Amino acid sequence: MSKKRRLLSILREKVVESSATRRVIYKVTAYKWIIAAIVVADSLIIYYAITAFPYPASLLLGILVVLGSFLLVFYFTALKRIGIIPVSEDLVFILVHLRCLITGNPPLTALLGKIGETPFYRKKYSGMFQKLRNLIKNWGYSAPEAIRLVSREAPSKVDEMFLQRLAAIVATGGDIKEYLRIEYNTLFAEYVAAYTRMINILRVVLGIYTTLLAALTFMLANLMLLGMIFGGFTELVMTGVTSIGFALMSMATLLYLFMRKPIFESKPKWRSRLLVLIILLGLTGFFSFAIMIAYLVISLKIFDMEYVSLSLVLIGVLLLPAGILVKIHESRINEYDIFFPAFIRSYGEQMAVVPNMIESLKPLLIAELGKLKGLLNRIYARLINRVDPRIAWALFADESSSEMVTRGTYIFVDTVEVGGDLAEAGALISDHINEIYRLRASYVQVFKTFEATLYLMHLTTVILLIFVGSFINIFTGIIASLAESIPSEYAGLLGIFAVSPINISLVTNISLIVTTIANTLALYSVNPGSRYAIFYYLSVMLIITGSAIYIGYFAMQGLIGRLVAPIS
Repeated sequence: MSKKRRLLSILREKVVESSATRRVIYKVTAYKWIIAAIVVADSLIIYYAITAFPYPASLLLGILVVLGSFLLVFYFTALKRIGIIPVSEDLVFILVHLRCLITGNPPLTALLGKIGETPFYRKKYSGMFQKLRNLIKNWGYSAPEAIRLVSREAPSKVDEMFLQRLAAIVATGGDIKEYLRIEYNTLFAEYVAAYTRMINILRVVLGIYTTLLAALTFMLANLMLLGMIFGGFTELVMTGVTSIGFALMSMATLLYLFMRKPIFESKPKWRSRLLVLIILLGLTGFFSFAIMIAYLVISLKIFDMEYVSLSLVLIGVLLLPAGILVKIHESRINEYDIFFPAFIRSYGEQMAVVPNMIESLKPLLIAELGKLKGLLNRIYARLINRVDPRIAWALFADESSSEMVTRGTYIFVDTVEVGGDLAEAGALISDHINEIYRLRASYVQVFKTFEATLYLMHLTTVILLIFVGSFINIFTGIIASLAESIPSEYAGLLGIFAVSPINISLVTNISLIVTTIANTLALYSVNPGSRYAIFYYLSVMLIITGSAIYIGYFAMQGLIGRLVAPIS
């Protein structure tokens, strides 16, 4: 009896009370509704598979459904880890903003008010600093008391602790400038470390996506072959297409929801003519794509592989001008981000010596600053014509469409208005933007690898499905000719191999259209560039898909036809 108790106690310590078991129980309880929904959905799909398909096919579908659910849960957990960066981009920019403003020794209410009035911070940050100013200025709270009170509403624990420490420094009369310097160095180092970890995890997750794309493609090819062998081709393969399409779209949607992309493009109040043209051309292509899909379904042209391939290429070509303009737009923003740090540092040094915006800007107009020079000429013309400096620099930021240029410009103008040290402010902004640009370059390197890999994987997917469809089409034709040459009592045995070419074309076309949309969404979800880049990725994917279908269909028909000609 004592041995049994000892064994039970050991099992309880090792299994029931272990940290690993607790983590599993915590995850199950944390995601109980998601897990319950997955269990219900899996049960319904498996029940439908058992009742609709014969034994081997239903067993295979059940295994695929359960395996896909586990992979989806794993993918969801990995993606949630990507989005976790404890120090937000807004917080590190707020620290840079405060460090620049504090060089002018403004009153604390003016310091907090400038942060609250800045348009590019998220509402939870701007609202928090506006509330701080109102509590101190209008409601008579002391600064430490107001900061401690507002810190309870901070969006994260890091923000709360930053405000708590700031309240302690203000209460004790400490050096706020030195405190902000230490806080920036500490929190930005943590931000860089977290961002680097995120990029490493992202590399793994994107590898998982491409691997799953290949695996699901081979699963679909196997389902097509099983449908030919065991019968029920249309029902079996359409169920597989629906499941695989849902899995790909789910993974791409999870990428879109949880990805933390680097800052790149701003949301200007005034759009340039290039952006307006991109939107018009892109929306025209989108509507054409939707109309084309509807027409293919209504007119039953979805069964015609040649017609579908040419339609996809046509829509891709219609979207291509918008995609090319998006790439031009992205290259401009990237060049602005490269030259802006050098400009703002030099401009700050000039303004520290000659405190006049026009006179300090004039020597920089002859410097080699790439495409940024065109924006500087326009801001110089506005200042010469006595346009309000804040309005002129706001237009400069909007014309750049760059988030980093916009943030750096607003911070610098605020520093000018509070009478801060512009040489130090220019150096702080320049160094910070250079660091952010280097982090973004690491992200872009991972994305470019994923983009090239996904294009190749997508092309391979198209070719593989075209090959399998052509093989099934020709093989069933051979079986049909053999059935005519053997006695009728044996010909019925070969009837299970009869698959209509129309059904093969339908399955292949739907599979490739769904895969094209899912891969486009995946690229757009991790894209570090413009929000309008979806026009470019959809254009490229449609052209690849349509061209590969058209060329691959006739090439495979000829190749497989020559290989099986001696048999037939």
